[in-house]
Amino acid sequence: MHHLGLTTFAASLSATAAAVASNTGPFSLYAYGTGVGGLPIFSSGDEVFVGNFSKVDDSEAAPVQFTIGDDAWYASPNTTGYAKGREPSWSNLTFAVPGPSSSSHSVKLFNSTADTDGYISDLMTYGTFVMVEENGQMTSLWYATPSEIDGVYVIGWNASDAGHSDDKVAITLKMTPPSNPRSMDNLEILLEFPFNSFAHLSIPGTTESAAFVLTMEVPKAVGWSTPTATPSLGTGRIVFTAGSTIVIDAPAKEVFNIMVDFRRYSEWNTWTPKLTFIDTEASEAVGPGDRGILETLTHGGEDMAKIPIEILALNYGEQECKLAWKSHYLPWWAATIERVQTVAAKGPDTCEVKNWESMGGLAAYAMKLSWVSKQLETSNVRYLEELAAFVKGGVTKNAGSTKA
Repeated sequence: MHHLGLTTFAASLSATAAAVASNTGPFSLYAYGTGVGGLPIFSSGDEVFVGNFSKVDDSEAAPVQFTIGDDAWYASPNTTGYAKGREPSWSNLTFAVPGPSSSSHSVKLFNSTADTDGYISDLMTYGTFVMVEENGQMTSLWYATPSEIDGVYVIGWNASDAGHSDDKVAITLKMTPPSNPRSMDNLEILLEFPFNSFAHLSIPGTTESAAFVLTMEVPKAVGWSTPTATPSLGTGRIVFTAGSTIVIDAPAKEVFNIMVDFRRYSEWNTWTPKLTFIDTEASEAVGPGDRGILETLTHGGEDMAKIPIEILALNYGEQECKLAWKSHYLPWWAATIERVQTVAAKGPDTCEVKNWESMGGLAAYAMKLSWVSKQLETSNVRYLEELAAFVKGGVTKNAGSTKA
């Protein structure tokens, strides 16, 4: 799968036609990433942040609501809910990110008279994900940096050009708020946020409800490159492997249900956001031999890669569940490319998830020496961290079928 290296998530503009949001606003945006589980966007009319706006000592700070215009997205303060009574002086500002020619990394809001040289304001959506158009492609290079205020992050653009920092967190921006959590554990109740912007949570012993966002720490995945066998490839035939592993505090079968609920991939999976099966009935009950198309946002490519795959295994075991498929993107004599995902129970409410892609064949040597292997390593880690963030968002109870 030589198109699967994906930290920039570029895809052809032609793929966006069906992905444009049906609602032009007003709507809110939410940030998702490691340790940033659905925090809302706010601003004081200049830089853009995620977190609790009331922690900022600035009367201009307020949650942002967006509307989509003909050539830009426009931001105004949301002064409903707890923010009611605030009177920020800014409104109808253009949402923009630094372009390739800019040395800045600050995501900003601009008024109609501001100098926007070097900035891009061509935003679009892919499903619920927010992207930016650059040179006919859509890209997602959002990242967040912790501010001096606990729980408040500054949104930046293109961390790869901003210098190395352990504080930078890759994020995605989405139009959907976090789902209801399963319990009060690891939640920060934020009464400050507008009640109409979030789901509501009843507080025992009262008749009140509070808006919430998730602020729990999401575990980090660990990558590996040790040759690892797949259904058709023994370790002796493998040219290289890109794998990752993570421990998630959730029942194994609930996590696996999310991984095999292919219709919901776009809700959390920015690497391979869509998998459809040639036989429509197979989408309901996928099994070995079923074939589908895995859509993948390419790294620096001109199109959305559509990878033909064949399911090799989909097993629910008592201690381990397994999903495996084989790519038919290249002919068999050029490369054998297979991906395996396992979820092993480590207790009633904890599991270990492993995800790896192994390649063999002549073409695999060229891919190993190119950027593909490194990009696959990064993408596999990102994939599991997004899965963990989705699970931590309290959505496992709604995910997938209830196969046993």
